[in-house]
Amino acid sequence: MEKVAEDTLADLRVTIHEDTGEMRRQAFATVDVRGTKRTLQAGSTVPYAAYEELGTIYRAGHPQIRQVIDRQAPRVTQAIAAARKG
Repeated sequence: MEKVAEDTLADLRVTIHEDTGEMRRQAFATVDVRGTKRTLQAGSTVPYAAYEELGTIYRAGHPQIRQVIDRQAPRVTQAIAAARKG
């Protein structure tokens, strides 16, 4: 699962558009493992990340983080299946 997180972070850093570059620099992808439950979290810690992703009343959103999550979701499922098989 750590490889999936690394690949997701690399994908985020390529996909997130670069205006000032801060959103890219503060991108993250982590895996939380608790027993048989595994969770992949990905995003950016900049305060305006949600506005970029979802938009505002003045500006349409640019769902770049969601695109990465959608691309990586099948890999997460495969990694979970592989972990279950041992």
